[in-house]
Amino acid sequence: MYGTECGYFVPCYRVNDFFIDRDGNVDMEGAIVADNLERAKKKKSGKPKDLDRRKAEYPRTPSEALQRLNGNGFNGQEIDAQINRLTNNKAMQAQIRYGYIVSGEDKQPEFVIQPKHKARPIEDFPHNQLEDLTGCVAMIQQPFKDPHGKTPDGMYIVTFDAYYKEDSDSAESLWSTKVWKLDNPWDPSFFNLPVAWYAGRPKNYADNHRITMQLADMYNCKIQGEIAGGGQSMVTYAKGVRKLHRIANEPEMMHNKEISSKSAGNSYLMNMTTDRKKLAIT
Repeated sequence: MYGTECGYFVPCYRVNDFFIDRDGNVDMEGAIVADNLERAKKKKSGKPKDLDRRKAEYPRTPSEALQRLNGNGFNGQEIDAQINRLTNNKAMQAQIRYGYIVSGEDKQPEFVIQPKHKARPIEDFPHNQLEDLTGCVAMIQQPFKDPHGKTPDGMYIVTFDAYYKEDSDSAESLWSTKVWKLDNPWDPSFFNLPVAWYAGRPKNYADNHRITMQLADMYNCKIQGEIAGGGQSMVTYAKGVRKLHRIANEPEMMHNKEISSKSAGNSYLMNMTTDRKKLAIT
């Protein structure tokens, strides 16, 4: 790379005039302590964006200098702290089990655990399109069982996001399925959060349907998703395996007659038009 241009990032604590002597030497330790004090003040200000703004204006790393302040409703510094926490905490990582589900006509679905290096979950987004994108099932909690060994109705729901074309020059999109544990009277701990999920793009498109249905059978729940963009294939698959009862009906927006669907209760999944998406976000 001789003779070419490169970028060089200078952190804020190396250009703080107060900590630079007349010979240009920098008291970096003192500058970092001073910056820590300023960041602590911003963190206690009560305004979530104050600390993010401080980091963007006085960055220590390139990521802080380039972070987006607008268009992001979340507290960036808290997100970064949580990501670092999850990345470095082996005990938390160990709570996630990886593997696949086996099932049969007369057999309850069973989760088979595999070592992570063998299961090969897709955890990088965006992912490398040249790698194996089969993916695997990840699980935090097994289905809750009552004293009779049954998982109560309505305790969980499966949601999915399909990709449209099976054969495509681009493998940018993945099939994503999540099992959500809902607020319930049987096990009130850890609810409204995903307890299992799958993300992948297997060679056989129907594998996406099979895995989604296996999760619904395992957690005894309905499947909900958008009918467009590949969602209809999930309904077609359910009909073929005689499990249409697992597909949720389209929910109705009773308070807005202008965009309410006339076929609600009779149709499956969700038809999310542009107007509906805007209203849902509102």
